[in-house]
Amino acid sequence: MKKLILDNKEYTSRLILGTGKYKDFEETQSAIEASGCEMVTVAIRRMNIGQDQNSKNLLDYISPKKYTILPNTAGCFNAQDAIRTCNIAAEILNGEKLVKLEVLGDKKTLYPNVVETITAAENLIKDGFKVMVYTTDDPLVAKELENIGCISVMPLASPIGSGLGIQNRYNISEIVENAKIPIIVDAGVGTASDASIAMELGCDGVLMNTAIACCKNPLLMASAMKKAVEAGHEAFKAGRIPKKRYASASSPEENYYSKNNTSQEKPKFYNGHRNRKNNDELKISNEDFDQKLNDQNQINILDIGFGSGESIVSQDFKQCNIFGIESYSRGIVKMNKYKNQMNIKNLFLFHGDAVEIIEKVIPKKSINVINIFFPDPWPKKKHHKRRLLSHYTIGLFRKILRKNGFIHFASDHIDYSHQTKYIFENTLNKKLFFSNFRQKRPITKYEQKAIDKKRFIFDLLIEF
Repeated sequence: MKKLILDNKEYTSRLILGTGKYKDFEETQSAIEASGCEMVTVAIRRMNIGQDQNSKNLLDYISPKKYTILPNTAGCFNAQDAIRTCNIAAEILNGEKLVKLEVLGDKKTLYPNVVETITAAENLIKDGFKVMVYTTDDPLVAKELENIGCISVMPLASPIGSGLGIQNRYNISEIVENAKIPIIVDAGVGTASDASIAMELGCDGVLMNTAIACCKNPLLMASAMKKAVEAGHEAFKAGRIPKKRYASASSPEENYYSKNNTSQEKPKFYNGHRNRKNNDELKISNEDFDQKLNDQNQINILDIGFGSGESIVSQDFKQCNIFGIESYSRGIVKMNKYKNQMNIKNLFLFHGDAVEIIEKVIPKKSINVINIFFPDPWPKKKHHKRRLLSHYTIGLFRKILRKNGFIHFASDHIDYSHQTKYIFENTLNKKLFFSNFRQKRPITKYEQKAIDKKRFIFDLLIEF
């Protein structure tokens, strides 16, 4: 999981605390210390951090030298007020322009006003502010806020102060999956398990106030939240096991990761009963394919074992070249007819053993994406040597992939999926995780059967 970096500063703690609702500043200070957080957020319209010389100053208890002070626009209901509040905060904090933007819709729900939030964010960013923005759990809104330049998006788990926890895990996960900036859950956390769940979903951090300030023992809860965020973060990095409807022995008779499964040897190609079409039907024209492969300005996708071709048909041929390899003659004939009927010039088909074709035909550093969807799992142990994914083939893939290229693997076979993940991790020396969500690809007939039978689909994205 990436480091938490906000405004060019790296944070060890992924917990951010609010400073309101405590009985006094002394309790605020103690709770913050117990939480181990390194950033605290302050409502400029409600909390004195120097704008009132006749009242207690929060900064006398929470030193800006020790903590990052994150001014927020709580209590603002339109973009104009939020922008004015941010400018006041910058003036008080000696020109610091890191702010937490929140523009509320109404006093009852305290739900974000998305339209006003986007307007305020755009104006603040133009003025040089580094905006961390409170918003709904709408993935499209979150992406729009990222695109306009916010440095962190902070979707609510549930309404502010409600303590309901995360009410829409799927939306939060979707936001996390599509984001290139830190995603920090803000609002609605009620207890430690809520914080852990947010982190287990892959969030970069959690911001909370009411859950600690309004509980029976704020110092103890602050300590609990610290541990919860750390535990959830570590659990996400570890990668949870998939949920299943059936049992799985903790001491299986056969080890998934036996020496036979992770061999360095070249996979044994099985060609039995695969060439049922005559040679005329299998004649394929691949003119200029080598020119396309060697053009560094072209996006090249290699689809291995495309079956009946659903994954190929779904591609945008205007944006990329497709190179398909299939050992079954029926799939080759079907896609060749489709290619000719649609007059597609940048679809290239190869019939036979994928490993041999790659070694003979595909040059180094020529492929951007390799798709391997539902390869034959060869479930019997004596047939594992026929499985496509091995140390040998992964080494082969590394040679043909370009910089920042990736492999997309999908399977419903638990043994093969975990074996594949294990091999990639050991070959690449990095931790990998199955995706929380099915990646963008068509549902094949085979996958639909697996879904109908309630089998778990494993998606693995491996970046190089």
